[in-house]
Parts: sequence; C-alpha cells; structure tokens
Amino acid sequence: MKKVLSVALLLAVLLSVFTGCSSTPRKKTALTIGKAEVDNEVFSYYLDAAYSEAEKSGADLNDTNALMERAVDLCCRYVGTTTMFEQISLKLDAESRKAISDDSEECWRLYGGHYTKAGVSKSTIGKIETVEQYRTALLLYYFGEGSEYEVSEEEIEYYFDQNYVEFQAIVGYLTTQDENGKTVELPWRELADLRTEFYTKRNRMNEGASLAEVNGDIEVSPIFVSVNSSA
Repeated sequence: MKKVLSVALLLAVLLSVFTGCSSTPRKKTALTIGKAEVDNEVFSYYLDAAYSEAEKSGADLNDTNALMERAVDLCCRYVGTTTMFEQISLKLDAESRKAISDDSEECWRLYGGHYTKAGVSKSTIGKIETVEQYRTALLLYYFGEGSEYEVSEEEIEYYFDQNYVEFQAIVGYLTTQDENGKTVELPWRELADLRTEFYTKRNRMNEGASLAEVNGDIEVSPIFVSVNSSA
C-alpha cells in the first residue's frame, strides 16, 4: 500500500509538470517523444516500474528526478520499439498475438488490483505486452537465423554461459483477485492444499526425484538470472 501511495503521489507531481497546473481537465498525454505522444497510463506504468527498480536496488526512493528520468527512458524505449516495428512493416504472427493475450490476462489476474490503484488499466497492460512482442520480433529480424546480422547459436550460448545462471522452478501463487479486482489471499483451504502440494514436491526432490518427475505433465520452463549487472 505504501508503494502504491508513493507512486500515485509522485505521478501527480510529475504530471503537473507535464500538463501544467491550471484548472482545466488534465490532458491525456503525459509527454511527447518526437512526434509520438505517451499517454498518462503508459507513463504511470513505467513510473511504477522505475519505482520498483529503485526499490529493489536500494536507490533513493525520494529522488523524484532520478525516478522521472528512468520512467522517461523506458517510455523512449516503448516509443522507439513501436516506431521501428512500424517503419519496417513487421507483423506479429499468431503465436505472438496469443502470447500478448495470455501474458496480459495473467498479469492482470495477479496484479490488476495494484495497477488499478496506480492508474493503469487492463488495456494498457495489453499495450505494454504488445511492445514486448514487437521487441522480440525486432531482435529476430535483425539478429535471427538468416538475418543480416545473424548471431550464431554458439555465440548466444556463450553469452548466456558468461552472464546468466539457469535454473528451473515450480511456481505457485498464493493470491487471487476478488470480484472487485482486489488482490486477496486464496481461501484458507486452497492455500493449505497448495502448500501441502509444494511441501510434498520438495520432499520428493530432496529424496532424489527430478523436477520433471515431481511436476508431472506441467511444462517447466528455464529461468535465467543475470549475474552481470551490465548484461
């Protein structure tokens, strides 16, 4: 709650800088980058992301200038990615469009209550996820197989070996959303069953079973964590 209130207060201060302090209704545009307008909700999302980054790194959360600069940087990447994607007339395939839908739904299911309080709607989460798919498409266009600057599989493997640690995990969520979109704990019975399930899986793995064996038919994707801050 403290984080949401801090972000909301900071956003109000920053938007007053962008839109002026008159008594007229607040503009929907938070800032303009080149000829592209970034609306208040997209800026709110990236300001929240900037706050989260600062919180995780132990940076000064009261340094509004640094938070604003980081949010603007993220907005620039958002605009730059969209502009480049459109300029070279790329198209998202069916798999990418499905990923946007699935990722947006999952994000909203888990964090919809938080984003609602931060002034970010579900449709804006869709915009953010769309730009992430644009970014992936651009990387493949420029560096994928058969591209002008193709990066070999060996180079990719070497990069990840040098900069990341790979591990696998079974993920479970202890919260859900109520009918008002508020994030709440699972009912106590579901919570108890979930914890029992995870303790059982942990014990089986401690006895020598593999992650795939204890997780059954559920696909487990690798997770990569950077060990190099510049990576």
